[in-house]
Amino acid sequence: MFYITTPLNWGVVIFFMNKKILSTQNITKTFGQIKALDNVDFHLYRGKIHGLLGENGAGKSSLMNVLSGIYQPEKGSIYINNQKQNSLNPDLVLMLGLDSNYFVFDYLYK
Repeated sequence: MFYITTPLNWGVVIFFMNKKILSTQNITKTFGQIKALDNVDFHLYRGKIHGLLGENGAGKSSLMNVLSGIYQPEKGSIYINNQKQNSLNPDLVLMLGLDSNYFVFDYLYK
């Protein structure tokens, strides 16, 4: 499946919906003796809405901070559009159009 768009008058570009735009392999992040992320594989696909859910302390924020360039992983690889990134920083991540939003669903617990 595909759709056609014309971003910034660049002409017609075809994006395949099942294309990985971001992928991680074996991401590990530690804080002292605590292993926040242990060999995490994670994939984002173009044209899809993704959610990351888990219990407190599961590593959601740590993974988002690695993908946002705030934390650097001790181990693992990050690929954007199938190109390995040696390091990410918040400016590069914003330039690539990646963003994360946090929602708190406290009404579920009332």
